[in-house]
Amino acid sequence: TVKILVESMKKVNAVKAEDGIDIRKEMTEKTDDIIHTVTVEKWQKLRSLVTGAQNTGTALIGDFSTDKAFKNNGEIYFAKSEKVYKGYPVFDLGKLYENLVATSETDRSVIMKKSGFTLETAKRFWEKFIFTYFEGEEEALIMRADDRARLIAYLNIFHSLVKKENCDKTQYKYYKEKLIEYITRCGSLDFE
Repeated sequence: TVKILVESMKKVNAVKAEDGIDIRKEMTEKTDDIIHTVTVEKWQKLRSLVTGAQNTGTALIGDFSTDKAFKNNGEIYFAKSEKVYKGYPVFDLGKLYENLVATSETDRSVIMKKSGFTLETAKRFWEKFIFTYFEGEEEALIMRADDRARLIAYLNIFHSLVKKENCDKTQYKYYKEKLIEYITRCGSLDFE
């Protein structure tokens, strides 16, 4: 199942997208929205990571999660996102990590309600997914790609918490720390 899902994602990400919004614009706006919540140095690095991501101009799934994938005539398809995006696959991988694992790190019931499996199962699924996606690559590259996907996931979640009135303080603190950790770990958002 993981292999089929990876192949389907790669097929979408291989299509040149004439139409669609360059996702970097929206992600840059997210970094700008959180400017007052992190140090200037961290914010500048985060912003340069996002704006410096490759623009392959290829289609993205957008809101990528396992519960939005469905099978039809032996092919995997993904539910349409509200917006049509183009850009670099790290943003799809980040969205998958966000939906699979990251959103459940402070509340384990989230993934159970969404997909019907435990956080531990979701983590194993993610690990299989990222290793299958980069099959044949060196483990160091896979770990860097994993870090980059997590950075996108934590940026998405932290941004939504910053925008939310009366957000849970424990969640806010947790996801801010995770975001800062991955800003520190990543040197770019590209897979090299």
